[in-house]
Amino acid sequence: MNVSQLRITINKLEFNNISKEKTIKIIFYVLAIRHLNIQASSLCKYFMVLVALLQLSSCQPKHEQNRIDLSELTPTSVFDIFSDVNLVELETTPGSLIGNIAKVISHNGNFFVQDSQAKAILCLNEAGRFLFKITALGRGPGEYNNITDFSIDGENGKLVILDAPLQRVLFFSLEGKFLDERHVVTEKDMGFSRVFFLSDTVLLITSITNEQLVFFCLNENRVINKDFLQEEFLQAFTPNFNVYQMDGRTFVLPALNQQVFDVSNIEPVPHFRWNFGKHDNTEKQFQQLRDEINKRVSPTDFFYFFHEAVGQSNILHQHIYKVFETSRFSIALVEFENNWRHVIVDKSTGEIRVFNHFGEQVSLTHISLQEDMVIGYDSGVKDRIKILGVQEWQHRIVDGFNPAVLSEPDRQIIENHDPMNNNPFLVVFRFKE
Repeated sequence: MNVSQLRITINKLEFNNISKEKTIKIIFYVLAIRHLNIQASSLCKYFMVLVALLQLSSCQPKHEQNRIDLSELTPTSVFDIFSDVNLVELETTPGSLIGNIAKVISHNGNFFVQDSQAKAILCLNEAGRFLFKITALGRGPGEYNNITDFSIDGENGKLVILDAPLQRVLFFSLEGKFLDERHVVTEKDMGFSRVFFLSDTVLLITSITNEQLVFFCLNENRVINKDFLQEEFLQAFTPNFNVYQMDGRTFVLPALNQQVFDVSNIEPVPHFRWNFGKHDNTEKQFQQLRDEINKRVSPTDFFYFFHEAVGQSNILHQHIYKVFETSRFSIALVEFENNWRHVIVDKSTGEIRVFNHFGEQVSLTHISLQEDMVIGYDSGVKDRIKILGVQEWQHRIVDGFNPAVLSEPDRQIIENHDPMNNNPFLVVFRFKE
């Protein structure tokens, strides 16, 4: 094992929540094992070394990231993280007009696009050719009042739509055929925000109320569990963008937390903790935020935006408002020092990158993150922030794509694009493996 290999090994072990002292011990034992002559006389010694290794690692959570300094910025290019970037021109027909893209899911070579303006979901193939549209506005069987969110269960060939105003979920085939619907009965309005398939029988629904996670069993047609309950209505700090799925597992970062949990089997299991060292929020700070929320009587007094309570002279050092993970990278988008920080950790090497936006003026703040790709599009967020008049965000707004990262033919398509008459386009960033 040379010096370079040793450094990589140390990074990996520290990323997995093993301290430097224990890292040194583990490496010592590994080197010892490599030089053992495994014969009958040494089996006992070999066994004892393995026991020591297990004792050192088994008491730790799955992994805790290297200590991350949010104030140390690393210049980062799009191509440090992504292998290629391609444009997908979405076909424009009378039946496929898209008003405003709210969400995109890529599945089996097709794009499922949520149009928040038309309250519809369109399916287009990987070349952007229109295939079909799900649109069923109403309050009758098979109809929805609104599409708050949608998700796909690829294993069982289903798409679920969350209709939060009516607290209903509707199921469609991946060819657009209506299958079933359920009313998610609760004792009060839960303010549902997102929906995920945990399995073919259980849905996970997130809520903006103080009951953050709701587990709904389709077989029993009832809520079987609620988790991460808070006494306070946290609003801006609820996990709207802090649930993601990877390798068939479902993970969540609860409000006022830096610990990510695996909730695939309903009962939360610690997965890893974001470690920002001196910029970690303390339990005292979280309690101070709760106390401040409790002082506010009118709902209009609540923190509407998280930046109101984060930063210098405020309550929290930082706030993680979006997390994601691929087989290679752990990603967090963090509110810090009146700006958004991208934090990307390469799990294979332990390399850490912290930056406000990519060098090509591209941001991951308002785009669709998926297991093997990121999908950028014009979400209209710039216009909405201008309308809201949030001055603190004006300087942060960076697009989810930039023609500079595209090929010449793709740039030509953008130059000839007529946003008044043509459908928007998608920009697909594929993660390095």
